[in-house]
Amino acid sequence: MPITSETVTAAGSSLVFVNTYDASVTDGYRAAILTAETYLQSHFSNPVVIHAEFGVAALDSTLAVADNHFFAVHLTYNAFTSALRANATTADDSLAVNGLPLVDPSGGAGFAVPTAEARALGFNVAPVDFDVQVQR
Repeated sequence: MPITSETVTAAGSSLVFVNTYDASVTDGYRAAILTAETYLQSHFSNPVVIHAEFGVAALDSTLAVADNHFFAVHLTYNAFTSALRANATTADDSLAVNGLPLVDPSGGAGFAVPTAEARALGFNVAPVDFDVQVQR
């Protein structure tokens, strides 16, 4: 019987993945997903739960490898960069945020930020059925 849902956690990381798989997901595909998530958990400690759905489906010929769907929230440049600065915890983080433009490069249009990233940055994002849906 194929796995339909599982929670992936790692000691020392508060990053949690809740994966849902449809019947088309093979053991090899699932293993690749878990390897990627373990890598992310070893590099990020943000207290965030990411809900993901995975499946395998025939894709149209215009798609290279996969089709991903993300739920996103709209943030102003100021809100986004302020959150990035507030969450900078390493020298690399500080170097990156200090290199951001002082003037909003979107011209006031703002940015679509994936829900999981927004939660990691401290934004109060309403729960969704899933943060990302991947068809391979």
